[in-house]
Parts: sequence; structure tokens; C-alpha cells
Amino acid sequence: MFAKLHAPLRDLQSLMIFTLALLISLSFFCDRVFSQDDHSPAVTVTLDTAFRFALEKTETVPIGKSRINQAQAKEDQVKSRFFPSLSFEANYLEQEKAHLMIPATGIWGDKQSHTRLHLSQSLYEGWRNLHQLNASRFDRELQRQNLFYENCMTYINIAKIFYAVISNEAELTSLNKTIDLAKDRVNEIKNRVKIGKSRNIELMAAMAQLSVLEAQKIATEGELTAALDQFALSTGLPRHVTLQKKPEKIEKPESMETYLTLIDERPDILAAKARAQSAHSHISSVRAGHLPAVEIGANYYPTRDGAKKDMNWDAAITLTVPIFTGGLVNAQMREASAAKTEADYLLASSKRRAEIEIRTAYNSLLSAINQIKALESALKLTEQNYQEQTKNYKFSQATNLDVISALNTYQETKRSFDRTHYQALLYWAQLKATTAQISFNSLMTKEKDW
Repeated sequence: MFAKLHAPLRDLQSLMIFTLALLISLSFFCDRVFSQDDHSPAVTVTLDTAFRFALEKTETVPIGKSRINQAQAKEDQVKSRFFPSLSFEANYLEQEKAHLMIPATGIWGDKQSHTRLHLSQSLYEGWRNLHQLNASRFDRELQRQNLFYENCMTYINIAKIFYAVISNEAELTSLNKTIDLAKDRVNEIKNRVKIGKSRNIELMAAMAQLSVLEAQKIATEGELTAALDQFALSTGLPRHVTLQKKPEKIEKPESMETYLTLIDERPDILAAKARAQSAHSHISSVRAGHLPAVEIGANYYPTRDGAKKDMNWDAAITLTVPIFTGGLVNAQMREASAAKTEADYLLASSKRRAEIEIRTAYNSLLSAINQIKALESALKLTEQNYQEQTKNYKFSQATNLDVISALNTYQETKRSFDRTHYQALLYWAQLKATTAQISFNSLMTKEKDW
């Protein structure tokens, strides 16, 4: 009997083990699948690619487009004034004892009604509408250029974050190598202390250097984390993407004059010019308030009561000559002239600021390139010095402080070289942005529609 019970129990036990193994396998498979989704193969991202993603994520672009659309709508409102106005009117009038006013003819009734189609067209208003149309077009161009300028600033901001990530990654790699060297140094001194060739004070100095390097590593990891967070929030790209590393050689820019000639192509300068042109057109529009206006109007009456019930249409031309408006037009002229003066000063200020930005980016780039050349030779010499000091120490021809000093000098030179290299790339990006040499790609292919 008990033998018969053991068989089902063994089968149940086997089934439970099989089920448990199946669940573990499924769990492991799901973990692998989801981990692959979270850590998909790294994709190399260039600065231009990051910039395109940033434009798609930032609110600056839709806000700028909305302002452009508002300016376009105002322009369309002005355009509507060049077309005739057509309206329909229905009127019903009831008066008490109106027929008694002219009893002899009886043409007045107590109840009157009419329907009317009214057509009016302005023929001349001192070219006010034409000048307002020009001003609205300049205002639309102003908003377009403001959007492009904001995108240039976005490019500079993304470049700073982009190269901050790469610079910190390079610095972290350099620190890890230096820490490995320092650890080897500590282990070597420990062995020398055991056999009496080195003192404990030398070991303490080497361990202190290792602690300093590890502290620098922690600080660099924090800066890298902050830079990655900014990059992910600004572009919408995941943190684990691979950014394109530095080129081996940075080319020198052309002459300063070549870039200064591009000032007038900058979006902020074009925006300032559009603002000045709009202010000038507004002055002409306000000045038209001193000039006469001519308007033509026509009416058609499908139904009509009273004395004119047999007259189906009428037309009139109206001349309006302004004589006195309480000084309104003169005040508007002063306001428009002041706005024009302000726009002219803003244009001059924008040009001066643009020249300063170009000169600063250009000179910083040249300085960084020259520093890179000097640091390249310094890096080779400091590395050789460290290797020589390490060899000499083994033969008691150099002290431990000499080796530590050589390692610190080599490590600082390497950090300076990497930082200067990426700083030069950032200056190149700034020079491109300050001279309007940025392509907005697919996001900006429909400029004319704006």
C-alpha cells in the first residue's frame, strides 16, 4: 500500500521540480530580454545629431513657430484691407403716427423695412495700408530670425554639455590609469618596506597620493553624472549612448576678417535690421494720418419701403480730409520716431556684441590650439620623466618623492591636454554658431513657409 503511494508522490515531486525549473528559466529569459532593451547596442552620436534631437525636444522651436504664425496672421489682417468689404443688412422700423407727419402725401408709414447689400472699397488713404503691410512683413521676418538665433544659442548650449560629457569620460579614463599606476606604486613600496629598502614614510606618501587620486575620481564621476543628466534632459537621448570622440587633429581657423564678414548673416543682426525696417515703415504709416482718404461705396436694395422704394441701388464716393484730431497724429509720430531711434541703437549694439563674440571665440580657439601643441610635447616629456624616475628609484637613484612628483606632473599634464582639446572643439562650435554656419537640417527646411 505504501509502495503504491510513493509513486504518485515521486511524480508530484518531479512535476514540482520541473515547474520550478521552468519558472526560473522564464524569469532568466525575461531578465535578459528586458536588459537588452534597457542596454541596447551603443549608438555613436555626433554633436549635430544631438543638436537635432535637442531641437525636437526643446520648447523654443514651437514657441518661435507660434510667434511666426501670429506675425503671419497680423500680415494677413493687413492684406484684407486691400480687398473690398461686402455686407448684408436687414432693417425693420416701426414708428408711432409716422403717417401724420406728411399727411398730404402719405409717403411715410408707421412701419418700414428694407434689406441692403453694401459694398465699400478704400481707394486712397495716404498709402497707410501699404506701409502697414511692409511693417507686418518685417515683423514676421523678425520672429523668424529670432527663432534661428535661439537655435544658435541652443547649439552652443548642447555643445557645452556634449563636450563636458566627453571631457569627463576622458578624464575618468586617465584617472583610472593613474590610479592603477599609483596602486602598483603602493604595492611595490610595501614589498620594499618588508625587505627594508624603503621606509614607512614613503609608503604613507604613496598611499596619500592614491587617496587624492581616488577623491579626484569621485569628483569627476559626479561631474560626469551631472553632464549626462543634462545631456539626456536636453536631447531626450538615453544616457548610455556613445558620443563621438575627439578628432586626432584640430584644424586652424581662417583669418579673423573672414569670420567678421559674416556678421551681417547672423540671425540676431538680421532680426535687428528687420526691427529697424519695421519701425521705419510704421513711421510712414502714421504719417498718412495727415493725408486725405478716398473711399467708394455702393448699395443694392432687394426690398425697400417708403419714399425710395423704387430706388434699387445707389453709389457714392467719399473724400475725408483730416483737419484737427487733438494732436493725435503728431503724438503717434513722436512715438514711432522714438521706436525707430531705439531700433537703430539696438542694431548698432547687436553688431558690436556680435563682433565681440566672434573675436572672443576666434582668439580662444587659436589660444587653445597653441596650448595643445605645447601640451603634446609636455605630455611626452612628463611620461618619459615618470618612467625614468620609476627606473631610477629601483636602483636608489631617485627618492619616492621624485617618483610621486613625476606621476602627479604627468597626470596633471594629461588632464590639461584632454580638457584643452575638448575646449578647443567647444570654441570651434561657438565660432560656427556666432557666424551663423549651422545647418538646422530637416527642422528648418520649410523656412519660406514661415
